Amino acid sequence: MLSLRARGLRLIMRRAKPTEERTLEEDRENFKKITSYPPPKTVSCEEITLGGIPSLRFTPQNPEPGCHILYLHGGGYMMGSPEIYRSPVGLISHMANTVVTAVDYRLAPENPYPAGIEDCVAAYLALKDETGGAIAVAGDSAGGGATLATAISLRDNHSLSPSCLYMISPWLDLTHSGESMKTKGEVDVMLAPDWIRTAADRYIGNEDASNHGISPLFADLEGLPPMLVQVGDEELLLSDSERLADLASKAGVKVEIEIAKGLWHVYPLFGGFIPEAKKSLKEAVRFINEHNKSEN
Repeated sequence: MLSLRARGLRLIMRRAKPTEERTLEEDRENFKKITSYPPPKTVSCEEITLGGIPSLRFTPQNPEPGCHILYLHGGGYMMGSPEIYRSPVGLISHMANTVVTAVDYRLAPENPYPAGIEDCVAAYLALKDETGGAIAVAGDSAGGGATLATAISLRDNHSLSPSCLYMISPWLDLTHSGESMKTKGEVDVMLAPDWIRTAADRYIGNEDASNHGISPLFADLEGLPPMLVQVGDEELLLSDSERLADLASKAGVKVEIEIAKGLWHVYPLFGGFIPEAKKSLKEAVRFINEHNKSEN
């Protein structure tokens, strides 16, 4: 059974879910309002430039040496920023006792694919040059899709691999072919099918949605690093995670998937509010630290 806090928050989110599509400007402003909270006091935050890409770096008081997390924020590839993610990314840094760098990649429709993925890859390469240590790549929603697309690009174009991938409710199929796109529309308290389709149209530009860089679910997954996927069972993108776990396993990739009953899109980011999210973040920290340390 869900905790009282989770049940209350789900009810609030359901009531706050817009009944009609908003403009891009309205979406961006609303996203800022609901997510802009400070990081834990134990974590410092500074603006940096990584491979020419603006970023925020989160540093705990005594971070684990030789380990790093590169974080790619969500927002449908058209909104969001590391600044808005100060609270959840700072919490991950605190819990993992690891330095985290969140990338302010370019957004659509001003900068459609492949601009955002190019920025993520450039940031990883610069971070690798800077630290020389183990780097996990993590992200939520569109950032989860960017996490997988970045790992594929690093494998194919640079013969490099992160230590592991942590994906929260990843958006991996911009062709919308997943079964949950049809079956979860009424129960998803955050996303609506029309919003997903609009975001995809803005991001893909003149490309085909089935392009492996855009929909990395359809790429060759062989040789990718270990993956942890966390997803709620009441969200539109559930099928993306389920299919990824199946395909990655068949490709010989070590993959763990956690499907949280009664929870919603990117629920682990609410780790400061509901115990279910905090529990999932602890599992993510266990997974990341296990693979980051094994790389050293």
